[in-house]
Amino acid sequence: MLILALFIGSLSVFSQEIEVSGTVSDDAGNTIPGVNVSVVGTNQGTQSDFDGNYTINAEVGKTIEFSYLGMKTLSRTVEDAKLDVTM
Repeated sequence: MLILALFIGSLSVFSQEIEVSGTVSDDAGNTIPGVNVSVVGTNQGTQSDFDGNYTINAEVGKTIEFSYLGMKTLSRTVEDAKLDVTM
């Protein structure tokens, strides 16, 4: 029973969400407001603010998609709390 409790407890440690934040910009370095930011396979989503900044909760290893009308959708894997992208 103790081993089962330790196993279940260790699973919850590895699946904890972190707050991921960053800035979305274009190739010229201009920030992009209104970019849709979502965690693939969940209903979590947000948009970049007026300065191109966003914050979203996601597990390490999950994929975040960035989409904006007229631009190619980008997918990035969460590795740490900072994730800047260029569209």
